[in-house]
Amino acid sequence: MLYRTAMLVDDDLVFTTMLSRFLQQKKLRVHSLKDGRAAKSYLLDGRPDIVICDVVLPYHSGFELVKFIRKELELLVPIIMISSIDSENALNKSLVAGANVFLPKPLDLGVLSDQLAHFLKLEPSGNILTNKM
Repeated sequence: MLYRTAMLVDDDLVFTTMLSRFLQQKKLRVHSLKDGRAAKSYLLDGRPDIVICDVVLPYHSGFELVKFIRKELELLVPIIMISSIDSENALNKSLVAGANVFLPKPLDLGVLSDQLAHFLKLEPSGNILTNKM
């Protein structure tokens, strides 16, 4: 079975642990990082298939991290921004920075599953879709 890689960046250890388990159930390898500096360092060598990133992070905000991914690294990886700041301003700043999607916390896991399926071409079971002849 093929595994895709998710980079999860959030400084809330309890939230990160629970979301990592959910992502692993979706057959994703998860690299959990607690701040923007660690995420930038990981991205210098690692190439995740999807990024899930909180807006508020130590050292570099989620907005700064997204700009780094888009402008400096020029990666087209799908980025899902998450935040307990459920405002139109956070949504707009996320999209302007280069995120594909903004999801408010608490996360609706059904919506997250739909986004993962869309970006990673996953079946509802979490398996990667293949072209069938």
